[in-house]
Amino acid sequence: MAVFPRSGAHDLGGMEGLGPVPIEADDAPWHEVWEGRTLGATLAAVVSGMLVPPTHRAVIEALHPVTYLSMSYYELWLYGLEQRAIATGVLTQEEIEARLADTLSNPDAPIPEDRNPAILEGVRGLISQGVPPGPERLEQPPRFTRGDVVRTKRIELRAPGRPHTRIPGYAQDRLGVVEDVRRPMLLEDALVASGEVRFEHVYAVRLRTRDIWPDAGRRDTIVVDLWESYLCDDALPAANEYEEQP
Repeated sequence: MAVFPRSGAHDLGGMEGLGPVPIEADDAPWHEVWEGRTLGATLAAVVSGMLVPPTHRAVIEALHPVTYLSMSYYELWLYGLEQRAIATGVLTQEEIEARLADTLSNPDAPIPEDRNPAILEGVRGLISQGVPPGPERLEQPPRFTRGDVVRTKRIELRAPGRPHTRIPGYAQDRLGVVEDVRRPMLLEDALVASGEVRFEHVYAVRLRTRDIWPDAGRRDTIVVDLWESYLCDDALPAANEYEEQP
């Protein structure tokens, strides 16, 4: 069994013992009405500015592993939405609990509606076009280029200062080869930690699978998209020398 650092219960890459992944024939986006409403409410919160997706994700990832793994997908979304509503002052914990008690005592009561045209149009745009991409290029050119050998960093999540990262545990502290330079993307780590909006170059980095799981095939590889600050620029061997390592 491979042993490597993990960011939390959400960092499932390479984890063993969880059983097969269930695949449903109908592939329904949700199974209960409340799940669809949770998705809609989350999109509305993004459009209104109450919720920024990386902060929503970080709130969920901070859950205790037992709690995280015991909750369904949309239960996690709903929890994250509630916590962001409290953090931004939109709702208080007491208001949420009062509304829950009222709903449980009057389950057939109509749900209040507030059809804000601007939010509705924004949600439609978010669904059809997605989140606007980052800039095509940055003033600072990419530090690495295709074929460069790089080492990924070990990033430990120790609050405060680093409450979130997008590099999976299995990809940390590894040698790899840059396969491609992607367009700049928002560095979620900085946004979650301090609210800083920072775009960085992103690289497709190829890792040797046997460096992660020793029983993997000799030619097996994994390609992971990684932000520039996840990579060390120490002097490293040329790519062909790296490839020849046993």
